[in-house]
Amino acid sequence: PTASPDFTASTTVVWDATAPRGTAIASHAYRGGPFVIAAADAAAAKPIIDAWNDRALWPAQPWAQRSVFSIVTVHEATAAFQATVLRDLRAAPTIAVFSDGNEDIATSYLRAAGIAQSNGREFPANKCGAAGTCGPGTANPDMLTVPGVAGDMGTCGAPSSDHKNGALFTADGVPAYCQIMSMHWNVTDRETVQCGGGNCPATQAQCAAATPITYHGHEVVAEVREFLKYPVHFFAECQAVNAYENTSPNAAWPFLDDDGRDGHFLTTTGNPPACPCTDAAFTCVTGGCNGADCCLPRDPKARGADLPIGVRPASVQVRRPDVPYNQLDGAFATIGGSEPSYNLSTYLGTHYKNDREVVLLTGPSGPGVDDVWMTGYADGE
Repeated sequence: PTASPDFTASTTVVWDATAPRGTAIASHAYRGGPFVIAAADAAAAKPIIDAWNDRALWPAQPWAQRSVFSIVTVHEATAAFQATVLRDLRAAPTIAVFSDGNEDIATSYLRAAGIAQSNGREFPANKCGAAGTCGPGTANPDMLTVPGVAGDMGTCGAPSSDHKNGALFTADGVPAYCQIMSMHWNVTDRETVQCGGGNCPATQAQCAAATPITYHGHEVVAEVREFLKYPVHFFAECQAVNAYENTSPNAAWPFLDDDGRDGHFLTTTGNPPACPCTDAAFTCVTGGCNGADCCLPRDPKARGADLPIGVRPASVQVRRPDVPYNQLDGAFATIGGSEPSYNLSTYLGTHYKNDREVVLLTGPSGPGVDDVWMTGYADGE
């Protein structure tokens, strides 16, 4: 469905892909969180808008050049109107993309919007290739790798517990970006720890003390958790939702996790019941819960299982249309994929932290059943 209008106004066309400049619009209903420029700033804004929409002006305005071109529709009000201002945009946001194997999904969004990297280069159309092609100090500084986000993880003899030393932070320990996007980081990678570039030995004692820890999936989660303690945003899609939200600290080797490696940003940690299992989606795992036998998910993607995978709902409830991330302009339909929706696990007794209203789009039986689109503050605060 198309969302209800944010406001209506009488306008004329300044830029449009089809309507000529100067076309009068008696009453237009604006949806999708439109940007409004104050009348006092209009004269300064128009040359910028013209450069963005007119490729003939690009040689003199190279900042507007981009590979994916479309005209941004701009209308000018001809009469006063009333509208609620939800956000004041005072600076361009800085955005990082997690190179998780499906980063080209995120970069396609950014390229379509004409949003460039911090060095002025376009986000790449393709996935990151060989080492040294993405991350700080490369031609793609805002395409962050797993080791880059994790930062210095220490050695087998002295593992690091610093969760703010990765590429999400500056040397001063403050966020380097306003937002990070992760499209499809998978649970297998999250559950991977490497020592010296390969598999870690069976015990910590078997790993030479000076051997560096070169990959730690749970540390990525910890760095994002620290990142979210600031006024920033984390955008995850598909299996990345499972990879982050279902992470529980594991104190055993080679993880050696502390509580900072908890990925439950929006949901509570569930309580796996003791065997035998009465839910077909779960199986009895010997010693699976701190040495005790308990019921854990059969699907490895649902490991953690506090937010298990749901089905694709045939219809959705549109909740909280006032939230900018939930603004629709045009038709909306659910899609398939490996994670078409998410459920709270009734078997494990999970819920959204502090019972916060975090669901934006959900199936007919939601929230908590076939939730499609969620947002909220870390830990429900």
